[in-house]
Amino acid sequence: MLEAGVPHSYFNSTYASIKVQNSSGSVMYNKEIMGNRQQNAETQTVPVKEGDYIEFTHIEGEAAKEKTRTTLTNLENGKQEHIGLHLQD
Repeated sequence: MLEAGVPHSYFNSTYASIKVQNSSGSVMYNKEIMGNRQQNAETQTVPVKEGDYIEFTHIEGEAAKEKTRTTLTNLENGKQEHIGLHLQD
């Protein structure tokens, strides 16, 4: 889910992105989020299968209160995979 708002007003290039490609390299979904542009709230379901590639980019590191940057949900079994950056204190 992408929340509405301006992610970072001082960041004038791609701040975050997600790209899904199939096993032959064709792009099935691509979303770039510019840091200084208004974003609309969005939830997107992208079907993937074994052999597909999912590429995430998030320029800043983990915020202290925000351990998870992305959650993938398998719609067939409800299993969730949380993706984030863990920094040692």
